[in-house]
Amino acid sequence: MMSFSRFGVTLAALLSISATSGMAADLGESDTATESNIAARIEAGFGWANISAGGSINGWALEGAGSVSMVFGGFYGQIDVSALHQNFNFGNINDVSAVLHLGWRDQSIGTASIVGSTNRISLGGAGATVNRIGVEGEIFLDYLTLGAGGGVIRPAGGGAANIWYATGLARFYLSENTKIQAAVSGLFPNGGGGNAYAVEAGIEHDYASMPFSVYARYDGFFLPAGGGNTHALMAGLKFYFGGNNGSIMQADRAFFADSCRFKAGSLRVC
Repeated sequence: MMSFSRFGVTLAALLSISATSGMAADLGESDTATESNIAARIEAGFGWANISAGGSINGWALEGAGSVSMVFGGFYGQIDVSALHQNFNFGNINDVSAVLHLGWRDQSIGTASIVGSTNRISLGGAGATVNRIGVEGEIFLDYLTLGAGGGVIRPAGGGAANIWYATGLARFYLSENTKIQAAVSGLFPNGGGGNAYAVEAGIEHDYASMPFSVYARYDGFFLPAGGGNTHALMAGLKFYFGGNNGSIMQADRAFFADSCRFKAGSLRVC
C-alpha cells in the first residue's frame, strides 16, 4: 500500500517538474441560426479514481463545472469554474480552477481564441497554484471537429521554469445529439526533467425526453518514469441553458469549448 508520503512525492513531481529543468431543458432539433447570444452549461459527475505510484490505490471522485459563453458577431468569450474532489485512504485531493477564453467563433467554420487559467491543487495541508496561458482552435468539418492548442504552464511563485504544453483533439458526432471525443496532451518542461502526458476518451448523449445529457469519460495522466500514473472513470449529467436549446452539436459549435483541457484524474491543469 502506497504511503501518504510516497504520493506526496508523486504530487510534487508534477508541481515541480519544471523546477528541475464544455442538453438542457427541452433539447430540440438542431438550429443553425443562433438567436441567443448567451448560453450556460452546468455539469456534474461521479466516478472511480486510481493512483499508481509504487503501488495502487483506489478511491472515488466527484467533479462539477459551470460555464457561461457569450457570442456577439464574431467575438467570443467564455468563463469556466470547476472543482474536483477525490477521496483516498491517505487523504483528499482537491482541485479548483477558473478559466477565461477570448477570441473568434463561427459555428459554421470554427473557433480560435486565447485561453488563461489558474488552478489550486491541494493534498491535505500541502498545495500549489498553477497558471496557464495559451491559444486554442477548432475547425468544424461536417460531423467531425478537429482541435489543437498550446502554450505555457507555470507554477505560481518564483524559481520554477516554464512547462510548455500541446494538445490535440478529435470529436465525432454520431448524430447531432451523440458525440464521442478523444484528446491527447503533453507537458514538456523547459530544460528537461521528463515529459508527462494526459489522455481522454468519452461519449455524451442527449435523450430527447430528458432535460439533460449524460456523459461518460476516461482520463489518464502519465508522469515521467518512476513518477506514477493516475486514472479516472467518470459519469455524469450536463444541463444546457440558452443558446436556443439546440442539439449538443449546435451548443459545442456555437458556444462552448471544453471547461477543462487536462481532465487528468488526480492531477490536472484546466
